[in-house]
Amino acid sequence: MNEIKKSTIIEILKSPINKLVKEFGAELEHVVSNRLLEYQLEEFNRSIYVKTLLFRSEPKYLYSLYQHLRIRKEKSKNSLSTENVKKLFSNKKFI
Repeated sequence: MNEIKKSTIIEILKSPINKLVKEFGAELEHVVSNRLLEYQLEEFNRSIYVKTLLFRSEPKYLYSLYQHLRIRKEKSKNSLSTENVKKLFSNKKFI
């Protein structure tokens, strides 16, 4: 009886699992064949270092120059915009 239940369950699940494997396999084959991941990695490596007016010949790491557009305390949902400095300091003398 127990053996019959196992084989019935296997037969029921076999078709959907095979479909998922085929679809996933086709998707994976597509990604590998069009070399999209290689392109993304190449663009990331090319763009992560930038030249600026201050450091003309020396490329700098992009995130060392990046300025956040909002200031937010940890674990807080409220944030302050940094787009306008006068507005930022209008109500407070410090942040």
